[in-house]
Amino acid sequence: MIYLFLGKDDYSKKQYLKELQTKEQAGSVDYFYEWQQGEILQAVKNSGLFEKKKIVAVYDSIGKFEFEEFLTAVQGAQNILVFVEASLDRRKTETKKILANKNLNVVDFEIPAGADLRNVVAGDPSPSGNGQLTPTLKVRRHAVRAVYGPALDALYGDRSGAA
Repeated sequence: MIYLFLGKDDYSKKQYLKELQTKEQAGSVDYFYEWQQGEILQAVKNSGLFEKKKIVAVYDSIGKFEFEEFLTAVQGAQNILVFVEASLDRRKTETKKILANKNLNVVDFEIPAGADLRNVVAGDPSPSGNGQLTPTLKVRRHAVRAVYGPALDALYGDRSGAA
């Protein structure tokens, strides 16, 4: 299985990667960059006899090597390959071909506009009174997620359909 995580929301990418690891019962996540192409191929193709399935996450690699040949080489591998990119120039012919690939699951991670986030929490008069902020006024993500989970999911969009 091959994924492309695309967008600027790094926090959500990390969270989705953890969810994917749990869902696919993957034992580990290995991280690589584009200059490690040989090591990436080896990590995706090879898994030990008693080793669990693993996720191979590759950062900032699209457009830096022959992507189509690479996808063909890893086709049918047991391990999961995840390409993580902040942005792609969707006008380029090469990018259009990559995004049109049927074996690639594209998951978008864009950060909602500040006004959209304000609208979600506008109705709550006291976020610090209900445990959503620490005494130093830092956000407690798990507490905010518990209260505003459905509204945030609607704002960010459903990403579960890509898997």
